[in-house]
Amino acid sequence: MFRKLKAGLGSKSSKSKFRLDVAVTRVEGLPPGVAACRLQWARGAKVAVTKLVPAADGAVEWNEELSQIATLVRTPSGGYEEKAYEFKLQAPDPSHPSKPPATVGKAALDMARFAPAPGGPPRVQQVALTVPLGGGSATLHLLVGATEVKGMGPDDDAMSVMTGASGLSSVMHSTEQDLSGFRMDSSRDLGHAARHTPADSAHPPSATAPAPAAAAPAAAPLTASAALEASRRSSEAPSIATISEAQPSSSVGGEVGDSAVLLLRTQAELEAAKEAVAERDERVRRLQQELAEAHQDLAARQAPAPAAPAPAAADSDAGEALAVLRAQNADLVGEAEALRSQLIASAAAAAASASAAGGAAAESSALQEQLAVAQARVGQLEGELEQAAAAAQAAGSASAAASSGGDDATATAAKLAIAERKIQQLAALVQQGAASGEDGARVAELQAALEAAEHDVAEAEAMAQEAMEMAEGARDELAAVQGEKERLEAEAAELRAEAEEAQGSVRWREEREAKKEAEWDARLKEAYKRMEESLSLAERMQRDKDGLEERCSVLLSEKQAIEAKLDPNAVDQQVALEVEAARRAAEAQARVEVEALQQRLRAMEEYVEEADSKRLASASRVSELEAALAVTKRGEEDTYGQIQAAEERAEGLSLELQYAQGEAARLAAELELAREAAERRAREHQRSVAEVGARCEALTVGLEAARGEARQEAAVAGELRSRVMLLQEDLEGAKLASAAAAAAGVGVGAAAAGGADAAARARLEREVAERQRAAEERAAQLEAMGRELGAVRASLDEAQAAREAAEAALAEARRSAASAAAQAAEVEAALAAKEAQLSAAQEAQRSSLALMSARGRGSTMGEEEGEARSLREELAAEQGARAAEVAGLTSQLAEAQSLAAYSGGEMAGLVQALAEARGDAQEAAAKLAEAREEVSRLRSGPDGELRARIERLEKELVIQRNRAEVNALFKEEHDRIAQDLVETKLVWAEAQEAIVKLKRSLVKSQEKNVNFSAKLTKMETKMYATFNGTAESMQKGAKKLGSKLSMKRGSSRDPEGGAAGGQSAGSELPSPVPSAEP
Repeated sequence: MFRKLKAGLGSKSSKSKFRLDVAVTRVEGLPPGVAACRLQWARGAKVAVTKLVPAADGAVEWNEELSQIATLVRTPSGGYEEKAYEFKLQAPDPSHPSKPPATVGKAALDMARFAPAPGGPPRVQQVALTVPLGGGSATLHLLVGATEVKGMGPDDDAMSVMTGASGLSSVMHSTEQDLSGFRMDSSRDLGHAARHTPADSAHPPSATAPAPAAAAPAAAPLTASAALEASRRSSEAPSIATISEAQPSSSVGGEVGDSAVLLLRTQAELEAAKEAVAERDERVRRLQQELAEAHQDLAARQAPAPAAPAPAAADSDAGEALAVLRAQNADLVGEAEALRSQLIASAAAAAASASAAGGAAAESSALQEQLAVAQARVGQLEGELEQAAAAAQAAGSASAAASSGGDDATATAAKLAIAERKIQQLAALVQQGAASGEDGARVAELQAALEAAEHDVAEAEAMAQEAMEMAEGARDELAAVQGEKERLEAEAAELRAEAEEAQGSVRWREEREAKKEAEWDARLKEAYKRMEESLSLAERMQRDKDGLEERCSVLLSEKQAIEAKLDPNAVDQQVALEVEAARRAAEAQARVEVEALQQRLRAMEEYVEEADSKRLASASRVSELEAALAVTKRGEEDTYGQIQAAEERAEGLSLELQYAQGEAARLAAELELAREAAERRAREHQRSVAEVGARCEALTVGLEAARGEARQEAAVAGELRSRVMLLQEDLEGAKLASAAAAAAGVGVGAAAAGGADAAARARLEREVAERQRAAEERAAQLEAMGRELGAVRASLDEAQAAREAAEAALAEARRSAASAAAQAAEVEAALAAKEAQLSAAQEAQRSSLALMSARGRGSTMGEEEGEARSLREELAAEQGARAAEVAGLTSQLAEAQSLAAYSGGEMAGLVQALAEARGDAQEAAAKLAEAREEVSRLRSGPDGELRARIERLEKELVIQRNRAEVNALFKEEHDRIAQDLVETKLVWAEAQEAIVKLKRSLVKSQEKNVNFSAKLTKMETKMYATFNGTAESMQKGAKKLGSKLSMKRGSSRDPEGGAAGGQSAGSELPSPVPSAEP
């Protein structure tokens, strides 16, 4: 890159700015797998991309236009050096829609060959570019053009070098996000990334180049506002130790998870601060570019002084001012880079802490899950113990039932004693009966009762023995179950103690991790505090510089606004839009008026048709009258009746003639109204034409005044630029004075320089505000002039539309006059025919009268003659009415012709006014062209020696800025990153050790849980077997006892066994004395 700059400085070639325009139409020949595609047009860091458009049959249509600014180097032969741009076809991967589109094919195109010759018009060429793909090629259709741009700052290559430091954010992002390797050489990687910026990849900087004295102002300084915002967010976030104390002591993953979330939030805030820093860098770069453009534009506007008394002194002053600026920029850049390195170190530390906390959180969550499984197993064992206790209680109730069975056995023993006493009594009775010699039947009965009692006693003894055996077995089983329950409770207590011990160890580890995280948080806060102090210092030092750049940007924006308002293309477009709107409105109004005239003409035609129909009706009646007269002439006897009928018909004809006269009068009135309306419209057209002429004259005067004001404004702008240059020179002189005073150690001189600087700035601000107000007023005047010019053009279009409408109306009036003349001729012919018919009727009447007189009807002859006379009078009146009607139609025709002549004269006047308006418009266009040429002359003023010096100084600044970004910044960043990596490794080792210990304790607890589960399974098996055996034995005993009792009840209910005395203990024994009853 430096070789290119040296070659550009040493050679005689010149550089020019061009705006490259590429209209992307379509691409063909895409592979079937491409579902959507976009085009990327790039050179280095400059990238322009179209929209992502779906593909159809291997083709994509965009119809988009892309533009870039490029600097082309003109060779001594008259051409331009090659400047290749890449066109990349990119398509998304359907299997990974979240990833950015990948490049499927690319091709290079030299954009310098589309640049026009110096002073020539822009060229637009159609290009079919072949783009090689993986399995073939695609054809990209483009429209490429280049337009020379004047009055801009440094070239695009230099600007790309200026923005080369912005690649640091992307490089550091990958390093911060991937900390697993710990084997990277950060200095080598970062140095490689810095050396391979898009602008100087072809020419790396020389290692033996001298160290720069100062860095450029655009070396991406860290803004105080973004860093303060990040620190404020981090200070507002709660500390990790506070969160750890707020959580319950038994949850290990909650604290670690919260700390990880806090660290991730801190990392996100750091990323936001980086983005703010990048945005600020880009804004500073744009402001510097605009400042350079403003300087270059001011240098172009500023004419060189006629006599320079001391050029060497001016050069020395400029060199000293440049040295002071470099020193100030070096201080600012050094502090900004130090702050940037601190920010990067903090971000790396936060990322490392976040990764370590994430690993610890994962391990803690795994331990938590295992501990939860163990606790669930202990709960399950406790439930099983409770079930065993319930079973034992059930066994106790069974034993209680068995004891109740023992009570039954006791009752049975009592019954057995009673039975024995009864047997003894029976034996005594048998002995007494044998001694007394009673009969054998009674003795046999007593013996049977004695045997039954003995049988009952034997059964009762057997049942009592069995009940006692069952009760003893139930007591033994109950004692065994109680002993097993006590043993299980002891084992459960041991397991609870072990679980509490494990929880205590886990709690101790959590507290230790919380303390470590609190210490790390304190370290982060201390780093943020130091960064805030550094940022506040940098912000105070850069405030003055930002103020000056903002003022220069305001001046540049005002200049651009004035140029935009004076842009002839925009004025022409606005005028064209207003003229088109006025033309459409005039066409609409003309259409409405033509439609109204057509309606009136149609109404007149209807009236004429109605008159024709009436004329035909009258002709038919005349023919009927002629027929009647012919009948009279033939000499029929009922002449009187025929005459009476003829009179009636004559009366009807007179009525119809009166109706026709009324219609003719109405038509005449309507024609008069139409004529008056046409006259009013003609007068309105004349007034509008006069107004348009007056407005044209007023606009011409306003245009002349605006042209004069524009010239004055251009002169004022030149004077303003000269004043700005003088103020800048004063400012540089004040800075030099302040630097000299600071070197000498005199504070008073620095204060005086600061006061001069403040006074110059205040004066510059006041003048800028005044010029801004004047520019706004001029812009308002130009806008008003544009509106008036648009109104004039609208009026001209309206007049043209009115002329066309009048011509159409004139043609229509001529057609209607011709039709009216034809109709009048027809009416005259019809009247002549009617007159002939009337004469024939009169002749017939005279012949009929002569016939009547020959027949000798004297009395009736007088009456008939009177009637014939009245009939003749009516016919004469009708003829007069027809003649009047013809005269009216003739007068209407004359009026229509006069109206057509008037319309023709009016149309001629409108045509003449339109020609004059067009001449005025051409004159205004010529004046606008003159103003445009004057503006272009003002824009393309002489460059002069000052512009060459500014360009040379800017190139030197670019070279120094590029060299200043190599050593100190990346070395400091490398040291800080290495230190952060070492600290991260230590934290990671501690976390790994804690994880190993937790795993060991977890394995031990799992082994204990397995042993306890085996023991519990054995106990459950034994308890279930014992419980089942006890239940089965109790069921068997109950069944036996129930069967014996049922057998006993059945035998006692037998009527032949004397069960009444044997079943009841309180029943009376049979009396030994026989009863006295038979």
